[in-house]
Amino acid sequence: MLDDKYRVERLLAIGGMGAVYVGTHTKIQKKVAIKVLRTELASAAALVERFQREAIAASAIGHDNIVSVTDMGQTAAGVAFLVMEFLEGESLHAAMDRERPAAAA
Repeated sequence: MLDDKYRVERLLAIGGMGAVYVGTHTKIQKKVAIKVLRTELASAAALVERFQREAIAASAIGHDNIVSVTDMGQTAAGVAFLVMEFLEGESLHAAMDRERPAAAA
């Protein structure tokens, strides 16, 4: 549980700055995506600030093609996390692989 309201359910993906999990906002029973900063980066103030700026910027834009950030906080261990809307679908990488024309033989 994060902030006594987000239940972390499963790992979705791992990236350069952190990991994204599928979770549920337990008070309203809504599926969410939770991005957690990598533990080893949590003590680097500049990276934590960058992570938080990402949340603020994404939240401020409000565009259909940009995922909505709805909350942010820290784990019990002091690691920053962002809560975003959860979108079903394929990754950008998978879509590009599917749409890429076959190489000429």
